[in-house]
Amino acid sequence: MNDDMMTCWEALPSNLRNDIIKEIQTGHKMEMWRATKNQKRVAKDNQRERRAIDGIGQHVASIDLGGYLANKIFKNESVKDKDYLNWVIKRHPEVRVNSKGTKLQVGYGN
Repeated sequence: MNDDMMTCWEALPSNLRNDIIKEIQTGHKMEMWRATKNQKRVAKDNQRERRAIDGIGQHVASIDLGGYLANKIFKNESVKDKDYLNWVIKRHPEVRVNSKGTKLQVGYGN
């Protein structure tokens, strides 16, 4: 924070500052609860069989927007990082999407 903002913050009564901090923390907890609840709905939808899209690739995971944004904003983690995405899928298997390729291989053999 810059000096003007610090002066304004410090000018607030301490009980009001504590209430503001508590509200921010409670709001964050509420958003995380909402993201968890929405992820259960997304996980149910992930069980549908899907097909890859030519030129785009296979749909690997589906993550609730609130949870995704929280990780991006607070932890600067993104699913664009393959290692992070693999970690998320391993830790939260419900995000994995039931997806198949677009090509069918017939008569593979000698």
